[in-house]
Amino acid sequence: MQQIAFGIGDIDSNPDLFRMMDYCREVGIVPNLTINGWNLTDEYANQLKKNCGAVAVSRYSPPDVCYDAVKKLTDLGMTQINLHMLVSSETYEDCLQVIRDAKEDPRLEKLNAIVFLMLKPKNRGSNFSKISAEQYRNIIELGFELGVGMGFDSCSASSFLRTIKDRDDYSQLEMMVDACESTLFSAYINIDGRFFFCSFTEGEPGWEGIDVVNCDDFIKDVWYGEETNRFRSMLIKSRCKETGCRKCPIFELDLKDENTAVFT
Repeated sequence: MQQIAFGIGDIDSNPDLFRMMDYCREVGIVPNLTINGWNLTDEYANQLKKNCGAVAVSRYSPPDVCYDAVKKLTDLGMTQINLHMLVSSETYEDCLQVIRDAKEDPRLEKLNAIVFLMLKPKNRGSNFSKISAEQYRNIIELGFELGVGMGFDSCSASSFLRTIKDRDDYSQLEMMVDACESTLFSAYINIDGRFFFCSFTEGEPGWEGIDVVNCDDFIKDVWYGEETNRFRSMLIKSRCKETGCRKCPIFELDLKDENTAVFT
């Protein structure tokens, strides 16, 4: 069964959201959603329970909106409720605090995991700066120490593996890490129906996106289109020498004091 991930911010910002989710279910696709927690009424929460496989709530400061939303959804019996947390120098202390909160705040008692998102120099992310390797290690080690469920986006793969390379359970953890899979088994389509490799590549110089709505053959024109094949080839060739992970061919995402910016 396939899945589609919606990102919406305020849950009431698109009046057709739940109609789209109902349609997804009708055709055998599981909708997942990322929200910011604002305006999450009981009615909306029950709609999410009805349709979604998983819901992520973005954690901003102050955190109460996020934590209250997590509790509302887990109280309904939803088990795949995650918390998204941006990793940057500016959010470093918040990253540590959210791990402690996951252990101590009763609203997060049934939280599935904290998913830490690597900073991309794009849009609002341009206002933040990279975290240091030492700070990143502190976040990971605190999570392991407190036994808090953690996850990481695929953009974090090589940095995460370098951070845990000396752990006795490295081989086991390595098997759970997925590096960038854009155009391999995922992609992004914007609100105008244009296909991009991921949401962060939209608008980057040299990449125009592909019109999905008016294409003749999705497999031929989009999935194996010239632009997609060009990106896919770059991604497959862009690997971290230290970990073997596929690395983003568009952005330099290594932590600010990692001296490993080399590709095979």
